[in-house]
Amino acid sequence: MTVQSRSSGADAPLLLAEAFAAIVAAGEPDAPLQVCQVAVDALPFDGASITTMTDSHHQEPVCATNEAARRITELQFELGEGPDLDAHKSGRPVHVLDLAELGEHHWPLFGHAVGGELARTLHALPLNTDGPSLGTLCFHSTTLEHLAVQDVANARRAADIATWAVLGVIAQETPQQENDSLQDRLQLWAILHQAIGLISAQMQVKTETALTCLRAHAFACDRPLSDVARDVAMGTLRFNDYGR
Repeated sequence: MTVQSRSSGADAPLLLAEAFAAIVAAGEPDAPLQVCQVAVDALPFDGASITTMTDSHHQEPVCATNEAARRITELQFELGEGPDLDAHKSGRPVHVLDLAELGEHHWPLFGHAVGGELARTLHALPLNTDGPSLGTLCFHSTTLEHLAVQDVANARRAADIATWAVLGVIAQETPQQENDSLQDRLQLWAILHQAIGLISAQMQVKTETALTCLRAHAFACDRPLSDVARDVAMGTLRFNDYGR
């Protein structure tokens, strides 16, 4: 399901709404990714991702339209800061119109890591339900695109549809019949959680502290968090004497 790229005119909102409605009605396992792709095709964004989360220590990527979107999600987990986390915590959208103007006091590590190469603008929208936020839908652009009022409204509509799409995927999963494609995407995060558990046991600390140590080691060594986590999971890196 696609919508004409960067649709404009009076019919554009209707076409987008029809595309979203068709995705929800079909209820396919990759519905969240379809929502992201339709939104990126129709709106002035270069990529999008969906992440479910409970807090900065517990996040699960659902989908990403490209490598940059995937890396932006991963960086926020690695560094424990970013627009997704703020949007999820507040339950309100977070719009970053120019990452270069963030300064050193707001997400200093994330802003430096993204560095304008992955994105210049970010728009994180919470996946709000009747209870706590389910996670976020994050759009990014590599240029300083101006968002019209209708673009903002359509982005928020995409977040509403993404919420239903994610809930639909969750409802379809059972212990006997799991979403294989989702499980493939979560494999990396399973390794991270395994590494956190091992570090927690090795250091005899809480998992939150173990994650902090994992992040610190990756940052100090200038290595991706995923690579360090694999070393821990494989037993080639141990944290028994970390900080002693």
